[in-house]
Amino acid sequence: MREAVISSDGVRLVLRVMAYERPTLGTGADANWVTGEAEMTISGGDVFRAHRGVAFRAEQLARFRDDLRRLLADLEGEAILDHMEDEVGCTIRLRKGTGELDAFIRQHVPFVELRVHGVPTDQSYLQETLRQLDALVAEFPVKGVALG
Repeated sequence: MREAVISSDGVRLVLRVMAYERPTLGTGADANWVTGEAEMTISGGDVFRAHRGVAFRAEQLARFRDDLRRLLADLEGEAILDHMEDEVGCTIRLRKGTGELDAFIRQHVPFVELRVHGVPTDQSYLQETLRQLDALVAEFPVKGVALG
């Protein structure tokens, strides 16, 4: 299992990946699904927590890692974690090294969601996240040709 933690003031979003869903596949649309889970904790007086199993696409995790690397190099722009099934998401925006984090974990049926918007963050939080995402993507690289 490998995890990456995205944190900011009072918010912690953890992405965990356990294994490829179909480890024997080397290419094709189903080769890059990985099983995992997402957990978000919000603290600041009261504590709110959401946790759920999710299936990620390896290329989406790699794209988020690449966006985060560019964001930290430029200290401007945004990095977005898109999830094909829209069960977890994260957007980090920086301007001159400081910015905001939006994140959510959602269950569609019944519809429940834990979401934060505009939580202060800065480059100091994100350096460790990038290191963890590098390790995660190295352990679960994109196989064959990624989906668009």
